[in-house]
Amino acid sequence: MFCCPLPCQYSWDLAHATGRLAELDPDLAAQALEAFPKFAPPEARSEQGPFSPVLPVPDDADVYTRLAACTAAEGAVTTPPKKASIN
Repeated sequence: MFCCPLPCQYSWDLAHATGRLAELDPDLAAQALEAFPKFAPPEARSEQGPFSPVLPVPDDADVYTRLAACTAAEGAVTTPPKKASIN
């Protein structure tokens, strides 16, 4: 089975922006994290290509943060997640 990692990563983007990271499925992210290097091999990535190099994350980063870093999502390591607010 090949899991397209991009919709999963976009889910992280939305959850990160809205403070709803706890609602994400870690098994889905693990599958996407495993699939992404087949889709965009790290050695073939560059600032000039369609995918930037993998961003660094702490060793204890959760699977969605590692996926975001693998897909070079800027918010993966540069901004803390927002806290959900109930209005």
